[in-house]
Amino acid sequence: MANRRELSVFERIPRTICQNAINNFHEKGLTDVAAHSGRPPLLSDHEERTLICQARENRKDSLE
Repeated sequence: MANRRELSVFERIPRTICQNAINNFHEKGLTDVAAHSGRPPLLSDHEERTLICQARENRKDSLE
């Protein structure tokens, strides 16, 4: 069995991410990373805590 080693943080980064960052800097002058894509959460942290608190207080109430 071959000797294996753990990858460094730099080696774990996909090459395309590095290439895109370099291209964005050269073409647009951007130094920040773009915002993550994906669906935003339905509830904020405060709303989620409030909902959990209400559910714990009134366990037999319906969800409506």
